[in-house]
Parts: sequence; structure tokens; C-alpha cells
Amino acid sequence: MGIALLNIFSKLSLNSRIIQGVKLFAPLTFGVYLIHIHPFVAEYLFKDRFADIALNSPVMFIGKIIIFSLCIYLVCSVIELVRAKLFELLKLNVLANAVAAYIQKHLEKLI
Repeated sequence: MGIALLNIFSKLSLNSRIIQGVKLFAPLTFGVYLIHIHPFVAEYLFKDRFADIALNSPVMFIGKIIIFSLCIYLVCSVIELVRAKLFELLKLNVLANAVAAYIQKHLEKLI
């Protein structure tokens, strides 16, 4: 399925505004995933919060799922964007890159 999706998306022609949006949100998506799997978020913020949606009509159910999903994604993206900017301001990216280069150098020696 992943190969099929890659093939489909590789043939899309997008305008520059959409490309800029993808360039903004694509790096944030992994952060959104990490926020979702954090035990605090899963256990205390999401657990049983949306159970009543299933009681709605099918149209309302689908509509609310889409709206809530988009809202959650956007809020988590903003959180991840703030984290990324904070790391940039504190120069933690430079530190992370230095540590990664050090590990890579020593791994090459082992291989």
C-alpha cells in the first residue's frame, strides 16, 4: 500500500502554495504522532473524550470525526512548531547534529 501511495503522490502536480503547505506541515507530522502516543495525552486527554460521537447519526458521526481530527492535528502541529522553534533558539539542533555525527563516525568504525 505504501508503494502504491508513493506512486500516486509522485505523479501529482501541485501549485506552489500547496507545496509550501506540505513543506511546513510534513516535518511536524512526526511530532504530532509522538504527542499522540505519549501516555499523558493518550490516558488523560483522549481517553473516553469522544465516545459520545458514536451516538450521533452517521452523517454527524463522520463530520465530527473529520472536524475533531483536523483540530487535533492542527493543535498538535502548533505545539510541535513551537517546540521546533524553541530548539532552534536554544541551539539544540546544533547539539543534536553534533551527537548524531559523533555516533555516525563511531558506527562507521564498527562496520
